[in-house]
Amino acid sequence: MKKIISGMLVLGLLLGLGLSEMSLAAVKKAAAKKPAAKAVKKPVVVKKAPAKKVVKPAPKPVVVPPPKPIVVPPPRPAVEPPPAPVVVSKPKAKPAALFELGGSLGIATGLGGTPSGSSLGAAGQLTYFVMEPYGVRVGVNYLQSDQATNTGLVYAASDKVFKMVTVSVDGIYRLGKLLPDVVLDFYAGGGINYPVKISNSTLGRAVNGTIGGQAFVGIESSGVILPEDKIFGELGWSVIRIQDTTSFKGCSLMGGYKICF
Repeated sequence: MKKIISGMLVLGLLLGLGLSEMSLAAVKKAAAKKPAAKAVKKPVVVKKAPAKKVVKPAPKPVVVPPPKPIVVPPPRPAVEPPPAPVVVSKPKAKPAALFELGGSLGIATGLGGTPSGSSLGAAGQLTYFVMEPYGVRVGVNYLQSDQATNTGLVYAASDKVFKMVTVSVDGIYRLGKLLPDVVLDFYAGGGINYPVKISNSTLGRAVNGTIGGQAFVGIESSGVILPEDKIFGELGWSVIRIQDTTSFKGCSLMGGYKICF
């Protein structure tokens, strides 16, 4: 039995080999009868070079500075506010007085004129300051002398006292304090005079006066007795004309007191 089976297997194997060779020979014949296929040209594809990529530089990293530390100042010690300043109002300067009323006494000495010798004098004066430091002074002056010789006038034998009254108008300029260490104000001025009364004349006719003149400088100090008063001293030079050919020429020294208002 085993021999029959093995013989059948060998027979089947040989049949299979023969059939395979026959199929291969048929395929070769069919392939030989077919015309050769034409060669098809493939299109030439030109490959483009890939574009270069532009590589941008990487952005610089933004460096954020660290925040500054917040410094909290230490609390200040409580300080009391300073007291309000005391405003001391200065008293307003009192305006300068416009008027000065005063009187003076003094002596007049002849300097080469007539009559010779010394005479006593008195004066009353009113001064008005038009505009500081300029003023106008009007005065009434009295002059008396017992030296009545060489005047060209004839006197009664019983009375040889020479008396004269004049009026004067002067301009005054205040110079102020000229010396820094001396509390005195200086002034200067000058003007004209006219004799209005001459006594004891026995010429047999009226004695006419003519216009003369004077100039002076003076010093004064304020607030001696009252806040509005002044004492003053004055040195002057005067020419008082009695007639066309007769006159007093000399200097005078006067001192006096006046009230300002």
